[in-house]
Amino acid sequence: MEYGVSILSVIPVRSEPDHRSEMINQLLFGEQFTVLEEKDGWQHIQSSLDGYIGWISMGTAISLDKAPITGNPNPYEVISQAMRVSPIASPESSFLILPGSSLPGLDPSNGEFALGGIKYKAHASFLQKQESCTPEKLSQAAIIFINAPYQWGGRSLFGVDCTGLVQLAYKICGIALPRDAGQQVLKGDACNFASEARPGDLAFFANPEEEISHVGMILDQDHIIHASGKVRIDKFDHQGIYNREQEKYSHVLRVINKYLPNV
Repeated sequence: MEYGVSILSVIPVRSEPDHRSEMINQLLFGEQFTVLEEKDGWQHIQSSLDGYIGWISMGTAISLDKAPITGNPNPYEVISQAMRVSPIASPESSFLILPGSSLPGLDPSNGEFALGGIKYKAHASFLQKQESCTPEKLSQAAIIFINAPYQWGGRSLFGVDCTGLVQLAYKICGIALPRDAGQQVLKGDACNFASEARPGDLAFFANPEEEISHVGMILDQDHIIHASGKVRIDKFDHQGIYNREQEKYSHVLRVINKYLPNV
């Protein structure tokens, strides 16, 4: 079995081994995966964070000599702000990495870490160990992406979808969520009433066929952050999301789930 890790800011993950194929996901810098198959310059991979499967172009990642740890990320090694990193061997080759990126084995005293045998240095002054996840920290992590454009399959400041937004916010706080809304809704504990919801809880919305088709994160009793056209904050109540520009409810509430214990 082969394993790998992303060494680019963002790697498109496609449904088929073709650059014209639909982008269904993205890997951020430092995210690891298992290689299922190689074909014509492409790798069929499974993400270690959420088990998501797709195709990436070879040369965008490097090999690992041991299996990646699956599930919950270590928040100590996940960044909440964009920063520049560079290989220690070539400091002139620095590049930008984005919120939600992983820095395995980070030493916050000097900003050094390693990926696949390559040593890197993070150029930032805010590297610090995060405390336990709280509703406030989840809300702050989601707000980082405010006004990012909507992009199907996106997981970055330059384009994100509704499930990518909440997945990244939780990853920054050290909690792994599945990639799709239909999978995310199966996790956590349901609230009986919208009035019970707290910041950081996830609200799921149904389409006319009663299928879960959208998700957002509750910020307070009256507001929700979600990706619809762009990452935005809208009014929220027991009926769903109210879009002030359209003067109507844009999404119909189906269920609200809690993912933090004792909250």
